[in-house]
This record gives sequence, C-alpha cells and structure tokens, in this order.
Amino acid sequence: MSSPPLGIAAQPARSEKVQADPAVEPMPHDSEVWDELAEFLARFVCSGELHDPLPGDEKANTWRRRIDWWWKENPFCNADSPLGFLLRNESRRIVGFQGLLPIDYECEGQQVPGLLSCLFFVEKAYRAQSMGLFFRMQRLSKTYHVVDGGPSDDMVKILERFQYHRGDTRTFYFLFPNLLRSSQLPEGCRLVSSLSEVKEVVAPRDSRLRKLVTPGSLKWLCEVGRHPRSFIGIIDSANRLIAHAIGYHRDLPGPFRAWQILDYGAADEDVFSVEQLLRLGMSQPGRRNLSSPPHLIIWGIENGARHPRSWIRKEKESEVFYKKPDPLAEVEKVVLPIEGDYCFF
Repeated sequence: MSSPPLGIAAQPARSEKVQADPAVEPMPHDSEVWDELAEFLARFVCSGELHDPLPGDEKANTWRRRIDWWWKENPFCNADSPLGFLLRNESRRIVGFQGLLPIDYECEGQQVPGLLSCLFFVEKAYRAQSMGLFFRMQRLSKTYHVVDGGPSDDMVKILERFQYHRGDTRTFYFLFPNLLRSSQLPEGCRLVSSLSEVKEVVAPRDSRLRKLVTPGSLKWLCEVGRHPRSFIGIIDSANRLIAHAIGYHRDLPGPFRAWQILDYGAADEDVFSVEQLLRLGMSQPGRRNLSSPPHLIIWGIENGARHPRSWIRKEKESEVFYKKPDPLAEVEKVVLPIEGDYCFF
C-alpha cells in the first residue's frame, strides 16, 4: 500500500512550504512511537492523500490495532528486527513512513530473515525526500529477503530501476465446490480445521526459497486482517502438518460467498497436493471444516504449487516484487498471495 504519486522525480507544488532536511530514522520498538505513528497514518488518510482507503483507515485506533498485528503479535518479530523508517520534519513531527513486517523464509533447511514492505506514506510537501526512506530499505536487502507485494505504479518504476524481481504471472483458478469429487487421504492422515491439533509442520524438501511455516506463524496469519479467516489442513499420525490452506470469505453479488485462499502449502505435492486438500476439505463430510460453506473457491497461484487441471482460470500480472539477499541471488523463489501487504490490513 503506497501513497500516490511516489516517483523519484516527484516535487512539491511551488506554493507549498517544505521544511529543510527532514530526518530519516529507524522505527523503534516503542509503543509510544507506535501511538504517534497511528495518529500520522490516520491523519494522512483524512487529508485525502491515500487513494481508495479501507473502512476505518481514517481512525488512529484502526491503525494501532494493525500495528500490533505487524509487530507485537508477529512470531517473526524480535527485539532487533527492523520495523521500518520514519521521516520527521525539523519540529519532529512524523511526515513519512516506510513500514516493514518481519517474515522469515527458509531455503534447504536454513532460516532466511525476510521483510515485507507494508506501507510507504509520505506527506505531499515532503515527497521529494521520500527516496531517503527507500534507500534505507534498499540497504537491508543485502542481508534480508525484501518483498513488496502491493507497490504503486510509481513505486514499480523505482523497484525495477533497483533490479527487484517481479513474480511470475499469477493465475487465478475458480472452483465450484458442489462440482468437486472428494480425494483420498493418505494412510494414517486426517483432515483438521483447528491449529491446536498441529504439533509441527513438515517442510518441503527442495532447494527453493519459501516462506517459513510454523504452527505459530499459521495461527498469526489466521488472526490478522479485517476479514475472519479459516484454516484447513491434513496431519499425519504424529500430528505433523503435510498440507494446508488459509482463506477468508468474500461476499459476492446476491446471496453468494467465495472463499479466497491467501496462504497454502504442501510438504510433497507428489504425496498429497494442495488441490487434493481443497477437494477433500470442500466435499462432504469435510466441508463442515469451514465455518460457512462457500459457493466458490478463488485460488491464486504463481509458483510453488502444482497447477490444478480443468478449473476455470484467469491470468493477471503479478504484483509481488522481491530482492533476494546476495548469497541466494540465484535461488528460485516460491511466491504466495500472503506476501502482499493487503493481507495484513
């Protein structure tokens, strides 16, 4: 989510007075500054500088709740985790913010620290200084896997100039649950809808860079966001998760509802795939694992899961940009819908 416009060459109108040399400083792990940030974000929205605000964006308490989601409740957020950067004018008022969500990744069993860019708001009078915020994030990309899942058109130009990679074409598949045939469970496995039954997560065995999945991170992803989310998964006899999907209900025209998948994964697609999980979870009697049976499933795939066959589909350009740390520059990345900052609002 970025403020408009944010181009490198953007300049304030001549009639607007700009304070000299605004200071860029790290976002501290300090609840009082978080309160101050929430007030800035609400003020930014009320000034009309954000296109298409969400309900509640004009209220500081809405932003304060989101800030707790991003940092206080985030299982990947540690005392030394970067949280982003502030732009302050000479009177110490916040006039800009580049937010970062710590989200760890893994590659061949090794943990890789990651950062998801979640906001880039700069007041119009200070927009010429906004690149100072970006350059701070750019420095972190040497040691962190940095992802921007919802850049503005102007930010896309900046990311491309600094050699950020763009995800593959995202294919959206549309599935009507009533037309699905169920799938067979692997021996000793069962379908679950509560994370309390999951003791650990079986990690895929390949050489790709992918989001780290733990019981704690799945619980967090189910609890953040303005839309209630639900989970379905398959666990083995040792209560280890081998496939999962997290989604939220969307109202469609009329009395119809869709379940849009935000996060998914499978330890081994050849043993039990995400598609098989959806077939099992949406058919009787597994359908009761969702709080309300949907009329439609929407599943967006870039890479990382086997693409289903014979589903209605629509393609669009990926909105996910990323930069891998130098040691992993040649490693293939798995891109997921949950890597867009929209999922954390």
